[in-house]
Amino acid sequence: MDLLNKIEDLEDIILMRCIIKKDCGDYFKAEDYNGKKYIIAKNRTSKNFKRGTDDTFYAYRENVGMLFKKEIYFPVSSDEYLKLKDIFEKKQ
Repeated sequence: MDLLNKIEDLEDIILMRCIIKKDCGDYFKAEDYNGKKYIIAKNRTSKNFKRGTDDTFYAYRENVGMLFKKEIYFPVSSDEYLKLKDIFEKKQ
């Protein structure tokens, strides 16, 4: 599983709810109900998102950029989350 190389423990994955505001090619710009803005990467979990979509999903955060730091969130499917949860619980 490719996600195992990117996360260290289950706390790296968060549950988030936001509204997709704009489709920007490789990513979406989204905003939660508190006004915080997010950049959501496109992948097979987020392929059905479009402008105006209000959805709750699991995602892991990755900090990118040398000069301009950005946080990009990569959605994780519920099935992937449950598999990761089982793997990390067995490690403990």
